[in-house]
Amino acid sequence: MEVLEQTGNFENTHIMHNINWQLVPECVKNDLIKIHHEFGSRYKPSFPTAESIKEAFNLLKKRGSKSLTAEEKTALKDMKRIPWIKCLRIDAANEYRDAMCKAFGAPKLDIDVKIWPSAGEVIYLDHLLRHPYKMATIQKLSKLRCKARRAKCVSFEDDFFCKKDKNVGF
Repeated sequence: MEVLEQTGNFENTHIMHNINWQLVPECVKNDLIKIHHEFGSRYKPSFPTAESIKEAFNLLKKRGSKSLTAEEKTALKDMKRIPWIKCLRIDAANEYRDAMCKAFGAPKLDIDVKIWPSAGEVIYLDHLLRHPYKMATIQKLSKLRCKARRAKCVSFEDDFFCKKDKNVGF
């Protein structure tokens, strides 16, 4: 099994951090490492710009149009998963906060960013357009979690314990 550097170059994203390798079943470790490396090779930190925010805002206004690209359609479809994907919403808000601090020379504060809902949608969509592979990675991890839970349940005879302990380390 390959050695995996935990922090990588994407420590500010909530998708691939805090993996507890002791809890990860052996049968999924190699798949998790592949996903981790793939995500690490594709992740490039970026900040929202006035242009990218404007593009996301205009795309929200064009929702339902037939002239959308495949990437735009995918991003709008993924927007519907906001309640399910809170980690991406947090990443998007943090990127926006960091961009504002950089633009105005303000010190970076370790606080949660509270954004009104309509602006939050624009910021979230902008994030999805700049990082289209994040949602694909989340879907791969979700499928791998299901496989890991099934493998963990098979290793325990007590079905009650299996339902109770769903932590598979990632």
